[in-house]
Amino acid sequence: KPDFRQYVRAFGQEIILTPRSALQVVERQPGGSGQEIRELLQSVLPGLDTSAFERRLESAVRFTASSMYHQARNKNAFSGVQAELFLSNLIDCLVGLLGSPESPQTKALAARVTRPRKSTP
Repeated sequence: KPDFRQYVRAFGQEIILTPRSALQVVERQPGGSGQEIRELLQSVLPGLDTSAFERRLESAVRFTASSMYHQARNKNAFSGVQAELFLSNLIDCLVGLLGSPESPQTKALAARVTRPRKSTP
């Protein structure tokens, strides 16, 4: 029977290496909680517009997958004080990543990327 750490490593690696959106990988998993979590997070992060929220959530999923993958390499990865410290720190990082305001520079760059291009004759 494979242990939980093997699953975390395999799924984490899939998310980290996918050429597609990491959100798509997560949301296609059984259970359907991905969309619900997305909606809950978006409701408590009103300072981010939809595209900023999507970019942040994509980064959060990849960061979490990478962190969990690395942690799962340890024998007692998810038990004991070290595991509690890891999870507490991960939550702190995600709060910062998702909760910080978008900088004016990022807003300007995002507007340039998403602005429809003018066609040239």
